[in-house]
Amino acid sequence: MGMHPNVVLVLRLTPEGLPSKTYEDILADEKIYVDDGGYSSEIEIDGDGYDHHLMEDSYYEDYQISASEGDIIVFDLVTYGYGECIEWESLLSKKTELEKWALPVCEKHSCKASVFITANYW
Repeated sequence: MGMHPNVVLVLRLTPEGLPSKTYEDILADEKIYVDDGGYSSEIEIDGDGYDHHLMEDSYYEDYQISASEGDIIVFDLVTYGYGECIEWESLLSKKTELEKWALPVCEKHSCKASVFITANYW
């Protein structure tokens, strides 16, 4: 385990249909290309870049995020160790923007959305 704790803001999308198809369709809507090595650009939400991942099991080891297999996660490190902090209002604003972005996405792609906070260590 690393020495630097990070706070991670996560939007979890739970598709009603096939997770991989839903994920691909969302990325296509956002005009995001994923290359053969799995690299892709971030999803931009209210001027902030968010990483994204389709959960192949219940734990995404690269970022130490837990969610259910088949969930689509959209996330950002809102602090990066070294004593960083985030103002409560700023965190609430980010949460609100994630929820606003998720509403039409979930309507179009038949999924449920929830926002949570987790932590990891690097």
